[in-house]
Amino acid sequence: MKGLKKYPALGYFKCCLRHNKNMKVSGYKILIVDDENTVKLLLTELLSSEGHRCETASDGVEALEKVADDKFDAVVTDIAMPEMDGIALTGEISKSYPDIPIMVMTAFTGKYSAKEAVEAGASDFIGKPFSPEEFLLRFHKMMSVNEIIFLSKMDHLTGVFNRKKFVDELRREIGRTARYGQKLSIVMFDIDRFKDVNDTYGHQVGDYVLKEIAKVAGRNMRKIDIFARYGGEEFIILMPSTDIEGARSLAEKLRMKIEAHKFGQLNRITCSFGVSEYAMHEDEENFIRRADVALYSAKNKGRNRVEILAPDAA
Repeated sequence: MKGLKKYPALGYFKCCLRHNKNMKVSGYKILIVDDENTVKLLLTELLSSEGHRCETASDGVEALEKVADDKFDAVVTDIAMPEMDGIALTGEISKSYPDIPIMVMTAFTGKYSAKEAVEAGASDFIGKPFSPEEFLLRFHKMMSVNEIIFLSKMDHLTGVFNRKKFVDELRREIGRTARYGQKLSIVMFDIDRFKDVNDTYGHQVGDYVLKEIAKVAGRNMRKIDIFARYGGEEFIILMPSTDIEGARSLAEKLRMKIEAHKFGQLNRITCSFGVSEYAMHEDEENFIRRADVALYSAKNKGRNRVEILAPDAA
């Protein structure tokens, strides 16, 4: 077995886990890439015992297909593999999915360097053989750093994604849509007469309204939907595998939920919504612009309503 002959027994890994509970960071979805089945089995056992979910691939080509089809929190890859090696794989993932941290591992430290891996986009580089303790320490450090980076992409007031993160995700989903021919839609909405709330009750109450609306909306959409504060009192939702009618349905649901929600001392709060569906080969700016145009149509027609702008109507 390449690189892990020192650790042939899963029992040794489990024993080490019992002495390293303070390192545990659970709940990540991890792709393990190696052409050695035993390595994949050992790392899957180790990481699963920490509460993570693991999938495996045997080479870079298979790994790229899996990353394109699903969302992973991290990738752990060997370098020396058939079809596409780990350095090439790291470069492709970091280019298309820059938010995914990658740990590169190899038994051939004389042939491959950490510098080469990092320049390709790796977050860490580890030589085989390694102990379970070393692997977990390195893995958790990598994920902790990535969590800090992730927080920089959140809106600190509402706890949803910020505009930059939304645009990054939009580009990724447009690529997926172009590859598979799936539907993709946007719902954009903002708070009606929000300036009056700030002017009458102050910005602290305005902040409270923003946070409450983010909570209401977040509770009433799918896990795969990408929800962000786009700016000021404006929010935006990216809906993979959803056509304009499906997006309109969600927008109407959110409109009613927000209208019915109790906002403390305030009278009724409402929102206006604009919906658009992606047209193949359309640039991202125009896709967003059509949702924005639909939103302002809703405003002009009296607020607290949903309007759509289909690609052929733009």
